Amino acid sequence: MNLEDAFVQFLIESGYPVLPSELMGYAQEDQHGGRDTGEYPIEVSINQDEGRFLYALIRLLKPERSIEIGCADGCSAVHMLEALRKNEFGELVSFDINPNSGRMVTNELRDRWQLVIGDATVYPLPSADFIFEDGDHSYHSTKIILEKLKLLNPKIIVSHDYFRHIYDPNVGVKQAFDEVFPDGFSIWFSGTKTGLGIWVNPNRTLR
Repeated sequence: MNLEDAFVQFLIESGYPVLPSELMGYAQEDQHGGRDTGEYPIEVSINQDEGRFLYALIRLLKPERSIEIGCADGCSAVHMLEALRKNEFGELVSFDINPNSGRMVTNELRDRWQLVIGDATVYPLPSADFIFEDGDHSYHSTKIILEKLKLLNPKIIVSHDYFRHIYDPNVGVKQAFDEVFPDGFSIWFSGTKTGLGIWVNPNRTLR
């Protein structure tokens, strides 16, 4: 699906009372690319439309704190930090085991960013309103971290590479996500091998 269709599906599934045009307006503010545009060429980077989807959700929800599990070069962090900067509110805490993570995050975006080097499955996690999970894609590790993230009671959890198992049998994101969030849903952008699993917390108001 394209970006506009993704927003329509998100609004249908979440029940959020806004028009898709509002989310598209937010997405069009985001000038960063992704793996598909060559701006962030490493294999694990998100695609541009996935980044714009994250950007628009953060612009809409205006979370006080967001958490990212798995930062790599920082493609997804850049999209989310740009949205926080535009909101003039909120911070992003990224977790990764690689001390060189986030090299693409520019200095002007770092005032709302904290990078924690450590294994998020065992590291104490702060409370958060918005969570983007893109860590170890094995079934076992993904299920552990998703169960831990659910306990934080965020408004939304978005998990990357939901459909990756179709191309790589070692990826267990879909199985883990569906077990932890049987009331979740998924979005798959055209031309990608990744996909997003999305859970909207029924016990939290979105705004």
